[in-house]
Amino acid sequence: SSNTTSGSKKSFVYSGVDFDNCGIVHHLMSSVSKSNSSTHPIQCSRCSNGQGTAYDPLFNVSTTCCTSNSIPNEWWMFDFGSTRAVNPVMYTLKHGYTSGYALKHWNLEGSNDKTTWVCLKSHKNDQSLAQSSTKIKTYMIPSQSSSFRYLRIYMTDKNTNNSWTFCLGGVEFYGELYEGT
Repeated sequence: SSNTTSGSKKSFVYSGVDFDNCGIVHHLMSSVSKSNSSTHPIQCSRCSNGQGTAYDPLFNVSTTCCTSNSIPNEWWMFDFGSTRAVNPVMYTLKHGYTSGYALKHWNLEGSNDKTTWVCLKSHKNDQSLAQSSTKIKTYMIPSQSSSFRYLRIYMTDKNTNNSWTFCLGGVEFYGELYEGT
């Protein structure tokens, strides 16, 4: 079910180059200050704090950014706000550590209430981030018609170092952005 169907709709298309400044995150975040996170158009949270901040992936950082290894099924959530919804068709992830600890088993999920989550893309034993020379990978999302206020990356099993630490240095989403009430 769509969160926002009235208002404006904009399409964001992946150019073939990672972090191409053509995505939804860049569109919403390009004019904001990194320091004042309470006013960001995208609100971020993660289930535990390791290094960096929950907001760092919005700015494609090259420093270490991760959750702790304290609980199973670590996650990172992006809230596009009460007047926005996203129907994602592709997404880009950047690993948030120098080497090792790369995501291997995870789902990209969408929700409009933070209770009911729809799996948009499932990755099982996916070594692509670990094997990427740039530590960046863009993924296709199977076509579906719903749009979501919340998108979450949810670890379904341990990373390449057999740990629940979730390292994320950058994120971008492509597809439709609905704005308005």
